[in-house]
Amino acid sequence: KAHAFGAECWVHIPAADRIKSDLASPKAWKGKLVSWPNERSGWGVYNPKTDKIVFSRDIKFSPPGQDDTVSRQEEEPEPPTVVTIEDFIDFDDDDEDQVRNDDEPRRRLPAAAEQREQPQEVVGVGDRPIRQLPQRAGRGQHSDWYRQNFVMFIQELEGHLFPISPTDKDPLTYDEALSRPEPERQEWIDAIQREFNSLIKNGTLEEVIVPEGVNVVSTKHVFKTKYDANGNFIKRKDRCVARGFTQQYGVDYNETYAPVARMTSLRIFLVMVIVHSFVVWQTDVETAFLNPDMDRPLYIEFPKGWDKKNPKATGLLVKKGLYGFKQSARLWWMHLMQTLEKLGFGHSETDWGIFLRKES
Repeated sequence: KAHAFGAECWVHIPAADRIKSDLASPKAWKGKLVSWPNERSGWGVYNPKTDKIVFSRDIKFSPPGQDDTVSRQEEEPEPPTVVTIEDFIDFDDDDEDQVRNDDEPRRRLPAAAEQREQPQEVVGVGDRPIRQLPQRAGRGQHSDWYRQNFVMFIQELEGHLFPISPTDKDPLTYDEALSRPEPERQEWIDAIQREFNSLIKNGTLEEVIVPEGVNVVSTKHVFKTKYDANGNFIKRKDRCVARGFTQQYGVDYNETYAPVARMTSLRIFLVMVIVHSFVVWQTDVETAFLNPDMDRPLYIEFPKGWDKKNPKATGLLVKKGLYGFKQSARLWWMHLMQTLEKLGFGHSETDWGIFLRKES
């Protein structure tokens, strides 16, 4: 479960750190969440009494809405029980676990718990019920809060769901795209032709007679329907890609590694932005992998739907990067590095995904 920054939580105090002679010594202290755990450290919790941040994996979170009184007994109690959705949804298919036998003796509950017993609510989407929410007794004083908010979430979700017909899914193959009803079929044909025209105009592919004994990499189409933020249809899009798993190592490619900036570097950069009031610009390079030149002659088969201009051609020579090749990401990174170096940038020695330029 994700917890918000600043969430109230309780950090367990090890027995060795408690005052053994004081039976009333608290077993946990209350703090605020300031960082999330990773493979090296636990949760980061701010202790307002010591004004320090402590890292621990043994913590409990207070359920939202908990009354925070000033008495010592309520200020430093036992860590509260963490309540999850599983406490209210029974995932077992056995009906005997969901229906209580009225002949069974009822356990006496505290007055507060007895007041919470209510008829079961049925929640669902449309006319189809999803699951009854069992009103289990003795789950803790905050179970009502979770139950009410979960039911509210399901009810709000109902208005955002809509049925999906099989034709709403993008085709997985060329033949499937051409089997769609009109006008969708023609829209896919147009998208395929736009992709081919773009590859030819960019100088990526050239019809050639493939030399004998050369490995010819197979290809496929990747189809995608584009929508705007409101879910309205924009266009059909096709991407012609190489099936990289048909490449031969040592012949068609060698190195494939492409550096990517580490998250630690990104965090440091954002801190510098805040401290120095820098302006941040974010850009996106369209069809990035199609920009660099190929590092060696590679050949692909004619993609389905390709209209040959040269009747003697037996394949296509790949002159620039193409999506799907194993070295495509590395070729793009090397192309980007060379371009940035011409502009006066140099990569960091500790993180090759970071480029810097000093100006006087």
